[in-house]
Amino acid sequence: MAKDRGPLHEARKRAKEIVNDNDKLKQLVREARNKLDKQEKKNGLISSASRILRTFFRMIKSYLNGSYREVPWQTLLLITLALVYFLMPIDLIPDFIPVAGFLDDATVIAGIAKSLQSDIKAFAEWEASNED
Repeated sequence: MAKDRGPLHEARKRAKEIVNDNDKLKQLVREARNKLDKQEKKNGLISSASRILRTFFRMIKSYLNGSYREVPWQTLLLITLALVYFLMPIDLIPDFIPVAGFLDDATVIAGIAKSLQSDIKAFAEWEASNED
């Protein structure tokens, strides 16, 4: 059986390189946040994928600054994978195709979020309890 060498495979490979390097992880979040901000301004796009990405940004930030360390390594890896895939300009549907270029990103992001529901819920509860 041939190994998959598509965009998701490449994103997974890069995510494994980034997840254990705090500086690279911070840079990834900055780049993903900048791209998301541009997407939202350009397309007026505020979607569930946008909200999920912003939650991922906050989870990583809280993990890195030590205020929330309850993120399992596998969860951190999957969040990193979602951000790497989001940043890839050429994936299943290239990003230069208006709106449609974001659809495959949104699908991958939603799929990862669905698999991390309990961790996202736990983080949201922690975040809400610390808003005081």
